Amino acid sequence: MENIPIMLQHSGEWDDNNNFINFHVDAILIKTYWKFEQLLREIAKQLQKDSKTIVIQYVIAQGYPPITICSDMSVSVYMELKKSSAGMTTLPLCMSFAKNTIAASTSSFDVAPISPEIALFESTDMITTFDVQEGDDAILELDDANIITDQFQQNVEKGQIYEDKNLLALVMKQYAVREKCQYRVHKSCPRSCLTDKRFCSQKQAVSAFVAAVVQDKLVDPKTIYTPTDIQRDIQKAYGMDLSYMQAWRSKEKAMQLLRRSPSESYKKMPTYLYMLEYANPGSVTRLHTEGDGSFLYAFIAIYASIRGWVYCRPTVVVDGSFLKSTYRETTLTASTQDAEGQILPLAYAIIDSENDASWEWFFVQLRETYGQREGMCIVSDRHDAIWKATSTVYPEVPHCACMFCLWNNIKTNFRKNQKQIKEVYFALARAYTVEEFNRHMTELEAIDSRVKTYLMDIGYDKWSRAHSKANRTMTMTSNIAESVNAANKHARDLPVVNLLDFMTTLIQKWNYTNRKDAMELFMKIGAKYEKILADNTILSQTMTVLPSTEFLHLVIDGQTRNMVRLYERNCSCGRFQLDDISCPHAMAVIQKFHMDSYKYCSDYYNIDYLLKTYEIPVNPLPDETTWQIPEHVSSQVVLPPKGKIKPGRPKKKRGIRNWEGNTVTCALCGRKGHNRRTCRNIPKRD
Repeated sequence: MENIPIMLQHSGEWDDNNNFINFHVDAILIKTYWKFEQLLREIAKQLQKDSKTIVIQYVIAQGYPPITICSDMSVSVYMELKKSSAGMTTLPLCMSFAKNTIAASTSSFDVAPISPEIALFESTDMITTFDVQEGDDAILELDDANIITDQFQQNVEKGQIYEDKNLLALVMKQYAVREKCQYRVHKSCPRSCLTDKRFCSQKQAVSAFVAAVVQDKLVDPKTIYTPTDIQRDIQKAYGMDLSYMQAWRSKEKAMQLLRRSPSESYKKMPTYLYMLEYANPGSVTRLHTEGDGSFLYAFIAIYASIRGWVYCRPTVVVDGSFLKSTYRETTLTASTQDAEGQILPLAYAIIDSENDASWEWFFVQLRETYGQREGMCIVSDRHDAIWKATSTVYPEVPHCACMFCLWNNIKTNFRKNQKQIKEVYFALARAYTVEEFNRHMTELEAIDSRVKTYLMDIGYDKWSRAHSKANRTMTMTSNIAESVNAANKHARDLPVVNLLDFMTTLIQKWNYTNRKDAMELFMKIGAKYEKILADNTILSQTMTVLPSTEFLHLVIDGQTRNMVRLYERNCSCGRFQLDDISCPHAMAVIQKFHMDSYKYCSDYYNIDYLLKTYEIPVNPLPDETTWQIPEHVSSQVVLPPKGKIKPGRPKKKRGIRNWEGNTVTCALCGRKGHNRRTCRNIPKRD
């Protein structure tokens, strides 16, 4: 007889759109002459399940409700349909399994079948069972409204029927806590769960119960609710003393109840990224996995940010920050500033680990999304992987170091005269002219010549404004990247999809707030730059202006003489051209001849540019129950990152990285790798 290969989709569930989801796959060969009992027996054997718990269904077309195979005739109909279809993957059989006690009615059945034993409560002190012998034709007529589904059920009495065994166990644990008693399970099987004893302690007050009690307090990731808080609240509410680890495990379970397990979150990544692009057309999402489906990288750039980037100065600040979730990933961000000096996140990514390959992949996606603009500049800390990646992906774009990150390295490597070095170093970094820079460098050399050599080896153009190959204007630090990291600090222990959604929602909130504020402004430039103009105007009041031509003026400021060229937006002090806004000397000229000071400010400070930056809103994603995902997306398999998960509590704080100055330097001999207590380089006295 003919053998027909059949795909078995099992251990899944039906969603509201009659799609079988979250299933595992198996296969079986069946004969065309098989009857229902033989088909059921062979499937149970293949899946190693009890045949009495298996429900066999299939869908003839998308949008139709599932058809249940429950008789010889329904098997014959399925065989005829299968013969006329091509391929093993068509018309798969969908296997679901009956619950432990009693299942609620579904759209496919008027009355759900009753299991051989239904747990009923004889009294609040013990549980007995009502037996229905196998083979009986009796079916208990139930109203869905009478089936208990609330995990916080308070009233426990005879005649109650619970949705499943797990719910029954949870209700009993809560009952034991309230009554300050303990129960012993006399028998536990797939059909019933019995209790018959009462004790005088609260052994059943385990993490599952506590998790159900406290989960509502953990909905907002910004809420700080520690295991110590859980210990206090449970003791106050129920008079019970939990150990710290019990409270910690309870919190972990509560987080899992709210956000599912971290491993399951990776399965949702393809559908989430698809819906993000669907809700925000023009957005760019990228998902990169290994050959076996293990997660490597994910990248998101929302269209509102892509469009707004055109109206912002082309200075990109990038940074990475470790995550506190199970798989210890890292998040990468790229941001810029708008005409108000506020943060505009350009892109964000999650990677398995921070290394050369992941940073290069991130910059490749960034360049493909945003391209390269004239005058573009990248600012970051001195992480080696970032500098290697930019030299490969953006070889022609200047890369500048955050002056504060560099100072932390100097502070670690050179411990003597730090107060004097700090003052001179920041004057060097902020100097507007080479002459001013050289004057301060002479001061630094007199304090500690080793620091000069260290800074020279790095390259003056990497950290000095006067020597920079690009106009950094006022972006001398990576502070805006650190601000983004601070904003997502409390979300960094969320599962991966929840974290991505948090970032999307954060950008949506910032986009709306900044657009609303921009529409209410009555100034011509951003408030930050309006204040700079006002301060420069005050400073210009004591200056003397001596015109040479219409656009060339000599401005005397005390003992200094400064040449201002308005047409070229240039001043010999260096501030006019580097800050892209009128310096005090230029303002002296503008005030003397009653000119329009806004005419000599960069367009990137203009309110019109600010409004255009937020012209496109960030659209929120619809409720997950309404998502319609194409098969080629929903079938994509994404597994958690490879690597062993460390046992115990994950770290919540970052350790100092080597490239940020984690090398110990001896205060006695000046060498690295040891401290003064273990120094062996100083000769011992006789």
